[in-house]
Amino acid sequence: MENINEKNNNLYEQFLKYSYADLKELFKKAKTKE
Repeated sequence: MENINEKNNNLYEQFLKYSYADLKELFKKAKTKE
């Protein structure tokens, strides 16, 4: 069970980092549009 938990946490962390980077890009694009 612990291994699965660790894997999920890692995926979640990667997802957060990816989402944050994506949000930054989207924000940049939105700012450029205005």
